[in-house]
Amino acid sequence: MIRSSENFDPQDLQGQYAGFVTRGAAVLIDLFIISTIYSITAAFSELLIGFFMGMNMADLFAAQSWLVYAAAFGASVLPVVYHIFFWTLTGQTPGKAIMGIRVYRWDGERVTLGRAIRRYIGYSLSAPLLGVGFLWALIDNRRQTWHDKLAGTVVVYSWRARVRSQIVKETERR
Repeated sequence: MIRSSENFDPQDLQGQYAGFVTRGAAVLIDLFIISTIYSITAAFSELLIGFFMGMNMADLFAAQSWLVYAAAFGASVLPVVYHIFFWTLTGQTPGKAIMGIRVYRWDGERVTLGRAIRRYIGYSLSAPLLGVGFLWALIDNRRQTWHDKLAGTVVVYSWRARVRSQIVKETERR
């Protein structure tokens, strides 16, 4: 369910458009997860190659130059598959899930594979342009970035906010 900001209730953020900082934090979490996958895969590959072939990865790459291209291809495909898979499957990457946000079509329906691909293409176009496509969320009423606009998606909070009563009481005393 997507609601406009006009009916904002600070006790319930569910369905409100997610902000720039929350979305940025989710992206950083996802980058950390992807780089961890890279590191674990490289370390595991190094161990297997050393154990079964008796050489390190540098020697193997020198002997089999095609492996360099295969590794580079695999490394470039991982972020694409990661994002498209999670956007299509659940509407949220692990980073978005941790931050409590989810991607929907602008009409509130789930993201389709085609929209997820368009969204990732938009991601790829926003980054080289000094991040202007990402910063667009700061001035947009729906907090949409360029990749959201290209894919017809919005990012909203997916869980109810829980304000501790002690915090509310402290702010009421002031």
